[in-house]
Amino acid sequence: MKKALKWVGIILGGLVGLVLIAAMVLYAIGSSKLNRTYSYSVEGVTVPTDAESIAHGEHIVQTRFCADCHGEDLSGTLLVDEGPLYVPAPNLTAGAGGVGATFTDKDWAMALRYGVGPDGRGLAIMPSEVFTHLSDEDLGALIAYLKQIEPVDNEFGERKLDPSAVLFVGAGMFQTAPELIDHEAAHSNVAAGPTAEYGAYLAQSAGCTLCHGENLAGAALPGADPGTPPSPNLTPAGDLGSWSEADFVTAIRTGVTPEGTGLNPDEMLWKTFANFSDDELAALWAYLQSVPAVASE
Repeated sequence: MKKALKWVGIILGGLVGLVLIAAMVLYAIGSSKLNRTYSYSVEGVTVPTDAESIAHGEHIVQTRFCADCHGEDLSGTLLVDEGPLYVPAPNLTAGAGGVGATFTDKDWAMALRYGVGPDGRGLAIMPSEVFTHLSDEDLGALIAYLKQIEPVDNEFGERKLDPSAVLFVGAGMFQTAPELIDHEAAHSNVAAGPTAEYGAYLAQSAGCTLCHGENLAGAALPGADPGTPPSPNLTPAGDLGSWSEADFVTAIRTGVTPEGTGLNPDEMLWKTFANFSDDELAALWAYLQSVPAVASE
């Protein structure tokens, strides 16, 4: 009996040792990923100073869910503060605690297009995989607007990830922004107008594909609890197949579908997308009508 217990102890000790070694390896990988630095070229981005461009930048902020994370005045919010994670959406203004006081044009471009902070490290929970699709002109206008917004004092401190969170990063369960971006993809400069081509640009740069999947046939919502239904199918095989353009516009403007269903503003940011112009909504509708019909899974 004692001999059997001895072998059980040896086996359990070996397993614990293997777990500790695996944890050490994952921690080292996670730390390496979090401390990795990146550098990309932003030479094509020119930041204008004229009133028209700044107004266009404000329109981009209003239609790209910036306020949903950073607050209506862009002074920041606390995205995650539980367990192993403390991750704020930073104060974007030039007030106390705001990045606007120190960011250069290059810093803005690197953060928005590539998800990289001024220290060269990858940002966390920053949807740069969406904003990387912004054209050079739109990105420049967006930066121009951000540089002159009203300063607001709001301090959060640095993001914090405890050792268990670092393990998650090492295991690939959490990725920083640069890891989610196709850095080889060309940046669109399609002309604005009520066309399917421009609608495709809006769908990418406004995050439609982020929630509804690359083929727009529906996907698991980012950060959703297990068991949450997937996002709707936006292809002609889904509900939109029976909608008219007027139905689509009404749903976006009011948050109510032709079937009388209210859109959940926490899942479908219709209040943000309601700020799209008539031509932009016409472009999105034209694009959604042009994509292949894909049956929901």
